[in-house]
Amino acid sequence: MESTPKGAIIRVIIACCLAVSYCVVFGADHREPEAKVLYEAHQWFRLRNAIKGTRAASLYRGAVESAFNNSLSAQKDLQTIIKAVPHSEEAYRAHDLLVSLFMRAGNFQQALLHDEAMLAAKPSEGDAMNLHSLLAALSSYPNQIVTQRRSSKITYRIVGNNMFIPLSINGAEVNYLLDTGATLSTISESEAARLKLRVHEVATRAEGGTGVQISVRVSVARKLAVGGVYLRNVAFVVVPDGRPPFSGLSPGMRGIIGLPVILAFEALRWGRNGSLEIGFPPKSKNTDESNLCFDDVTLLTEVQFLQSDLSVMLDTGATHSELWPNFAKRFAKLLKESGSRNSTAVTGVGGDAEYPTAVLSELTFRLGGRDTILRPALVFLRHDADASQWHYGEVGLDILNQGHSVTLDFRSMTLSLE
Repeated sequence: MESTPKGAIIRVIIACCLAVSYCVVFGADHREPEAKVLYEAHQWFRLRNAIKGTRAASLYRGAVESAFNNSLSAQKDLQTIIKAVPHSEEAYRAHDLLVSLFMRAGNFQQALLHDEAMLAAKPSEGDAMNLHSLLAALSSYPNQIVTQRRSSKITYRIVGNNMFIPLSINGAEVNYLLDTGATLSTISESEAARLKLRVHEVATRAEGGTGVQISVRVSVARKLAVGGVYLRNVAFVVVPDGRPPFSGLSPGMRGIIGLPVILAFEALRWGRNGSLEIGFPPKSKNTDESNLCFDDVTLLTEVQFLQSDLSVMLDTGATHSELWPNFAKRFAKLLKESGSRNSTAVTGVGGDAEYPTAVLSELTFRLGGRDTILRPALVFLRHDADASQWHYGEVGLDILNQGHSVTLDFRSMTLSLE
């Protein structure tokens, strides 16, 4: 029997390993080009549908699992990529997805590790650099945890068309705005001082809702309780006084409850009678039926309009729904025939900005199983928020509250209007 040279055996082993890595990361399905396009365009609902029943690459599977809040599965698939091809572009993207996944959960220590891996691969990458100082500051504290979760009902208040809910911070009773559009909970300087929270300076700047860069400081509340949901180590961004939405509000109302706290509820439901229920048992997960997902740290849903499914941001902190440039491009004929031109000033924590807009008298969308009306329909022809690059608009309380009740379930990732 003829012997095989040692070098040839090594080459065969290397070739086999590379083949395995190729299958793990890149996949071998005929729909791979379509999946790549949808992944690059942040179209998570369509990517979910495109890879269903296929041997999709781990990157696309992991991206969908992360988007639809399948945390453990996402971590497994994305870590598989990182271990198989640690210095690849796919590994870099896997780290990026994991940063967002851990940030949503209030696990800033793990988010920091993946952000540092991104910086090790691309030291001058702007987003990872900006995020690093914030995550480093928050990682000096323990991660957010839920110590108790039980079903409970509380009474919310509508102030200035915003929904304010009662809660306690370190034992002090407050009423803060409920905002699914907030990456982190937020508090004013005077409110942080009133609650005797320690403020940590961060050497970075973050983007406000208008696309304007703002300086960032952070604080962490040791205890926070909403109804029967009790949390520890809740992070807050601290912003200057006198900026929306805090201007004109009394002490005890100058705060925003953001995504990591809201996700800790697991499920919430509110009705027109002023009652908000949280912490009740969520439904079983069926990702095929989910109409909520995440784009990084942005909560999305889909609306149906003129037989098209459009991904939009779901923002309970927005009093007025709006449409973005992608809508204007896709339905240019509609705007040309029916829209009037104008400019609209936008005010946010980061500052003020003015954008060209078109106005339609009204549009009907189907959302969460119910027909809703946007009247008037404001269409931005330019918009600087990151989400406007990929998605079609923002759904706020004016549309959500057209139902008798609204349910958000973060296990089944569903929104329903009844």
